[in-house]
Amino acid sequence: DRATVKGRVFLGVIVAVGAVSVFGTAQSLRGVVSDVLVNRAIVSFANSGDIDVAARYNGYALSVLGVNGRAHRTAVEIGLLQLKQLLAEGKISDDLRARLQDTLTTTLQHGISAVSADKNNYRNWLSLAQLYGELSSGGIEGAERNARDAYERARLESPTSPLPLLGLAQLDLAVGDAKSAREHLNAAIAMKSD
Repeated sequence: DRATVKGRVFLGVIVAVGAVSVFGTAQSLRGVVSDVLVNRAIVSFANSGDIDVAARYNGYALSVLGVNGRAHRTAVEIGLLQLKQLLAEGKISDDLRARLQDTLTTTLQHGISAVSADKNNYRNWLSLAQLYGELSSGGIEGAERNARDAYERARLESPTSPLPLLGLAQLDLAVGDAKSAREHLNAAIAMKSD
C-alpha cells in the first residue's frame, strides 16, 4: 500500500530527526561539562598553584570531550609549567631527561590537537605558536620557523588581533632582529592603539 509506505517513510524521518536531536544534545552537554572541568582546572591552579591538580581536572575535561580546543590550549599552558618545574630540579639525570621528553611530547601533541580540533580558531594557533616560541628559546631546531608559521596562521584567522604580531616581535627580539621586532610592534600598535 502507498499509505503504508508513506507512513513508514514518515516514521523513519521522525526517528532520524529524533536521533540527530538526541546526539546533538549529548554533544552539547559534553561540551559544557568539559568546559566546566577546564574552568575548574584553571581556578584550582589559581587558588593552590598545584600543577598536578590542574592537570588532573584538565585531563577529565579531555576525557569528556577530546576535541575541546580550549582544554588542549590549557594542557599546553600546564605542560609549559611542568617543563619549567622539571628544569628547576637542577642537574639533568637520565630520569629527568626522560620526564622532560615525555612532558614535551605530550605538550606538543596538545598544541597540535588544539589546531586539529579547530583550524579556524586563532587562539589554537597562538597556543601552538607560543609553545614553539618557548622551544625556540631553548634552542630546539626548527621551533622558531614553526612558531613563525603558527603566528602567521593566527594572523590569517584573526587579522584584527595584534597578538600574533606581538608574538612575532618577541621571536624577532629573541634572535636579535630589532628592526623586524620594531616593525611588528608598530604594526600591532597601529592595529590597536589602546
